[in-house]
Amino acid sequence: MRIQEAGLLFTVTETEEAIHEGLSWRAEARAESTVQIRGGFLADLPSFGKTVTTIALIQSKFETLSPEEIIENNQSVAEQFEEYNVCVIRDFAELKHLTIDGVQQSRVIIVSWTVLSDDEYISELAWATAMPEPASSSCRAFHAWMDGVGKDLPSQVLLLQSMDLVDFTQATQRILEGRLQQPEFQATLPLRLQHGSNYQSYQTVRSGQKKSVKHKPPTKRKSSGLNGKVVPLLHMFRFNRLVVDEYHHYLNDYKKIKNMLTAVSVKKVAAHKRWILSGTPALANFTDIDNIASFLGVRLGRFAVQSSKLTPLEEFLVNDQTAVERFLTKTEVMSQAWRRARHDQAQEFLDKFVRQNEASLGHIPCHEELRAVDLDVAHHAVYLELSQHLNSQRMQVKRLKNKGDSDRVSRLNASLNNSKTAEYALLKAALLYGTSAGESGLDSLVQKRLDQRAETEREILRLMRAFEWHKRNGFKGLNPIDPKKADKEENTVPKLWASFTQDIKKHTWLGDYDATTNTKLLLSKAEAKPTPGGLEELKEALRRR
Repeated sequence: MRIQEAGLLFTVTETEEAIHEGLSWRAEARAESTVQIRGGFLADLPSFGKTVTTIALIQSKFETLSPEEIIENNQSVAEQFEEYNVCVIRDFAELKHLTIDGVQQSRVIIVSWTVLSDDEYISELAWATAMPEPASSSCRAFHAWMDGVGKDLPSQVLLLQSMDLVDFTQATQRILEGRLQQPEFQATLPLRLQHGSNYQSYQTVRSGQKKSVKHKPPTKRKSSGLNGKVVPLLHMFRFNRLVVDEYHHYLNDYKKIKNMLTAVSVKKVAAHKRWILSGTPALANFTDIDNIASFLGVRLGRFAVQSSKLTPLEEFLVNDQTAVERFLTKTEVMSQAWRRARHDQAQEFLDKFVRQNEASLGHIPCHEELRAVDLDVAHHAVYLELSQHLNSQRMQVKRLKNKGDSDRVSRLNASLNNSKTAEYALLKAALLYGTSAGESGLDSLVQKRLDQRAETEREILRLMRAFEWHKRNGFKGLNPIDPKKADKEENTVPKLWASFTQDIKKHTWLGDYDATTNTKLLLSKAEAKPTPGGLEELKEALRRR
């Protein structure tokens, strides 16, 4: 890694070809450029110490760009090895509280990727460079905007160093107002494509806009720096070493334009040496390798569709093309020699700049052994509860509706969450079961069930007493709609209640002796002391029927 930081030369080749089909002749024009790359790609497997290896490489200021989920890990590892002045920036709010001197004095800066694509960060970057804010709907437009920022930012930093903040703000506003009068910042595209008689030329549309549209003067924008201080935007600095940790984290979902804008912003941070860390890099084709090289500041060649089956990255790049570019891509057929040359160049890049250290694990004996694990009673009860539910559902993962706020339904849904299969849900239930501190899992479960049983018995007794009260009053208000058919109607409330009480008293209708005995006891209490109420619930039940 130290040798690569000294700088390795790499020749980038771009080839254009022409083929005479009749003679089977092929002519090509080749342009070559030699670039020096300081850094590379460390592709050690996960948990094999990429962060530790990188920290060992640190000799001066060092910035790490990381996904938000692993910022704390990088900070703790860095502080273990040396008394670094570690600066952690999780979001733009934390960046606003820093100063330029504070950033310069930090030995290690750990930044979340999302900071560099935050709307406030981009707005502040536009203000600092006297540029209009970019469109966020196109990755290529944002890339071009960042190129313009990169050209103007050094002169703006020199301007900031030579004057106070008030003068800098006024000078920046004048530059912005002048740029807004330039033709390239006033370009307008039609909202819809018109064909035939509806077609209008660009000059016609433009002249119409000049007559009907009154442009508002640009509003003056105030810096978001605190107490008159400029926010220390990371693009203002040139770092000695930049490390992009888990670069693929924000490139897994190419459909999210915000992720791609984040990647573009990361690539535009200036650094003398650049490193990429990832244990699972995408290496499917030339496009993936070219994407890796772009993080090191070099492009291996132009984008060209190589096959009918596109990778997610290629699909995004195709969708980001104009209609004319997509048309030319379909008409352009490159030869096998041209594709082989690109493949060889990508392989040369991998050989020079990508490394994956092999762990020395041969001396560690490894063997498989299956051991039975006995679950405690409470854990086993919860596992059986989930197993019975899944068996009743024919091992289909279906979430339950928790209308009554039942702990059983909540626990089952918690086990089923993020489980693609029933077997995986059972495995999670067998591996983990947590209880509150200081209490037994079994005691907690038993007490909860006893409370639920008592609550259910109280509710059943209340309804039984209401039925008995309405029975003694002739079930007024619950008669059938047609009184003439009362004797023939089998589903009237009086007959249903009479059948229910008869089944409870004479038969084990519930299928369980204990449940039937308890129900008989509740019915006896209801007959001994009926109470009014429950009429509205009975009417609602009949209406639902």
